[in-house]
Amino acid sequence: MLHPDKLPPELLTGPFTTGEAHDLGIGRGWLRHRKLVRLSRGIRTVEGADSSLALLTRPYCIVTGHAAASHATALEIWGMPGFHPDRGGPGIHIARQAPHTMMRRRGVIAHKTQFRNDEVVFLDGLWITTRARTWLDCARKMSIEELVVGADHLLRIPRPVFEARTAPYATRADLELAI
Repeated sequence: MLHPDKLPPELLTGPFTTGEAHDLGIGRGWLRHRKLVRLSRGIRTVEGADSSLALLTRPYCIVTGHAAASHATALEIWGMPGFHPDRGGPGIHIARQAPHTMMRRRGVIAHKTQFRNDEVVFLDGLWITTRARTWLDCARKMSIEELVVGADHLLRIPRPVFEARTAPYATRADLELAI
């Protein structure tokens, strides 16, 4: 029997789908190994493996399809300032494109929404709503002051001395289009 230490390196970095494991030659029976934790239907991880929120969210979006990290989960992954009651909570927020049904999985807070093509981006293997769309999705649970802080974070011109980016995360037109 294969030991978890002998897994392909791609599967040791964080949670993975059983489809990804099959593509790498891992058999169905081995996916029942006691050192592999079943996070949800079709999603596994190695016991004790550390994983960031982005790594944890990725397989949920892949296994279901037409889905992206959104709301409080996207707010946290992007590192945006702002309030959402579920930020840091136990659930992962995932929005699914209409007309598809909402995701029904343990540990997932599901949303059904309409995305324009430019409102979702593919970031390091993860489908996630853009910063402007994330700001809009969380807006109804933010106070006016928090909305202003979030918008300022997106619109401000960065200072190269303090950060690597050279352009604002969004323009005023981007936020107006989102609204």
